[in-house]
Amino acid sequence: MINHWWQQRPPRERLLIGSAALLLLLLLADTLLWSPYWAERELLQQRVDEQQQTLHWMRGAAVEIAQLRGSGGSGVPLAGGSLLAQVDSSAKRQGLGSMVKRVQPNSSSSVQVWLEQAPLDKLLRWIDQITASGTIRIAGLVLDRADRPGMANARLVLESGE
Repeated sequence: MINHWWQQRPPRERLLIGSAALLLLLLLADTLLWSPYWAERELLQQRVDEQQQTLHWMRGAAVEIAQLRGSGGSGVPLAGGSLLAQVDSSAKRQGLGSMVKRVQPNSSSSVQVWLEQAPLDKLLRWIDQITASGTIRIAGLVLDRADRPGMANARLVLESGE
């Protein structure tokens, strides 16, 4: 039936219908195959770029940490009192008081501290300061790059070393 209908069409109309069908097929292939492929490829490229930026930032932070460790730290003694009080007062002295979003005691000798949008250099100096005396040690540390350059979000688990 379709073959009969096709044969009755003049050659020019058959050429036009065939060309339209081919164009429709190409548009369909582009819409279903190529467009999603290129969109996904671009998304993956953006992720790679973001990961490379994170890697670059982390390498810089690693160099800075190594430099701070090599300097021997400031050795500033911490105020007496509970671990919670020591952490809070030392963070305020280092200018990180407003960046401390949460301090949660885990036990009498352990606290978790969350900092957001903290300048990385101040954060590293603070960590070096509180661990230099040996009375406090870091049991866990997670650093994440913040929205602005040079800033970090951190989650620390600090334990009394005594």
